[in-house]
Amino acid sequence: MLNKQFFVTIHTKIKILSYVTTERIAKYITNPKTALWLSQILLRLGMNKHALILAKNFLRLECPLPADAPCAPKPPLHKSDRIVEVSVIIPTCNRAESLNRLLESLKNQNCAAENFEVIVVNNASSDHTDEICRRHSTSFKNFTVVNEKKPGLLAARHAGWAAASSNILTFCDDDIEPNPLWLSTIIGTMQSSPNVMLMGGNNTPTFEVAPPAWMDELWHEAGGVRYNPCYSLITGIKEVMEAPLPDLVFGCNYTVRRQALEAALGFQPDIMPKTLLRGGGESGIIAPMLALTNGKVLLHPDASVKHHMPAARLSHDYLYKRGIAITISALYEYFRCQKTRSGLISYNRQHPVALQLLFAAQQAAFKAYLHAVLSNQELRAWINLPSYLGNESPEIMLPDDAFIFGTQLKW
Repeated sequence: MLNKQFFVTIHTKIKILSYVTTERIAKYITNPKTALWLSQILLRLGMNKHALILAKNFLRLECPLPADAPCAPKPPLHKSDRIVEVSVIIPTCNRAESLNRLLESLKNQNCAAENFEVIVVNNASSDHTDEICRRHSTSFKNFTVVNEKKPGLLAARHAGWAAASSNILTFCDDDIEPNPLWLSTIIGTMQSSPNVMLMGGNNTPTFEVAPPAWMDELWHEAGGVRYNPCYSLITGIKEVMEAPLPDLVFGCNYTVRRQALEAALGFQPDIMPKTLLRGGGESGIIAPMLALTNGKVLLHPDASVKHHMPAARLSHDYLYKRGIAITISALYEYFRCQKTRSGLISYNRQHPVALQLLFAAQQAAFKAYLHAVLSNQELRAWINLPSYLGNESPEIMLPDDAFIFGTQLKW
C-alpha cells in the first residue's frame, strides 16, 4: 500500500520541478507585458512564489546588478568648527509632542554637553514642530534644525547625515526616551571598539493603553533576546553582546559609523509618500555595510530606549498596514538580490489572529507590488539604483496607498 510519505515525496518533487521549470522559462522572457501576463496566470493558480521567481529573473535581465556599484556622491560635510563625539539625528514629521518628550529626555543625559550635538530634521511638518524646536534651541550646546522639504524618511535621514559633524551617527525616532547613560555608552563603546560598525540596545515598549493579547504572537527569540520586528521592539539584552542577528538594530535606536554608511552608499527607502516606493530602509543596508567594512553589530544594555506605543498602533488596522509595508520591503530586498528568499509567510488555518492578519496584508501587498514592478519601468529602475543620494523623492506615477490599504486589487 502507498503510505502518506510516498505522496508527500511526490508532491515535493513536483514543486521542485515546477520551480526549476519557472526559472528556465523566465530566462527567455524579455518583454514586460509577457512577464506581467504570465505572472497573472501564476497568481490565479495560487503559485505566488513562481510568479515571484519570474519577476525577479525579468528584473535581472532588464537591469543586471553591477558587480561593483558605481561610486555615489557623498553628502557634504557639515560646515562647522564644532567637533563632537556623537551626532544625534532625529527625523520628524507632524509629531511635535513626541519630539518635545524626546528633547526633554535628552537634557538628562549623563554626557558632557560639548560631546554631542542634536540635529532635528523637520520633514515638512505642518504642526507646531517649529515652536518646539525654538523652545529647545538653547537647551543644548550644539543644536541644529534642518528643514527638509522633500517628503519621506529617506530624505530626512540623508539630510541629517549631511548636517552631522561627528563620525558616530545616532539616528533615532521622535517617539523614544533614551536612558540617561545612552550617549555616554555609545561614545565609550564606539571609541573602544573600532570594528563595531553598528550598535543598538533594548527598545522597550511603553504602552498608552493595555496591549491586546495578539501582541504576544508577534515576538520572536534569538540568542537569548526577544524581538518584535512589526513594532521595532527588542528586550532581554542584559550584557554587552554581538547581535545574534544583524538586523536586530532597529531604526528607532540606530548608531552607525559614518564610514560604514558611506560604504553602503546611504540608506535605502523607508517611509515614503507612497508605500509602493518603500525599500529596505536602515535594515536593508546592514549586510552590505558589514561585508564592505568587515565590521560587527553590537547590542549594549545601557544603549537602551523606551519606545512609546500609542493606542492607535495597537489596532488591527495598524497591524495590517505594517504587514503591507514589511512585505513590500522584503520583496524590494529580494528583487535587489540582497535576500535569496522572499520571506513570505505561508497560510495556515491554525495561525493565531495576528499572523492571519499579516498573511492577508502580505497577499494584498504581494499582488499590488508585483503588478507595479512589472508594469512600471521607472519603478524597476528605482529598485535597482545603487544609491539613493540625490534621488530621495522620485516622481513616479504609482497608485495611492488607498489602492492597497482600502481596496481589493483586481487583475
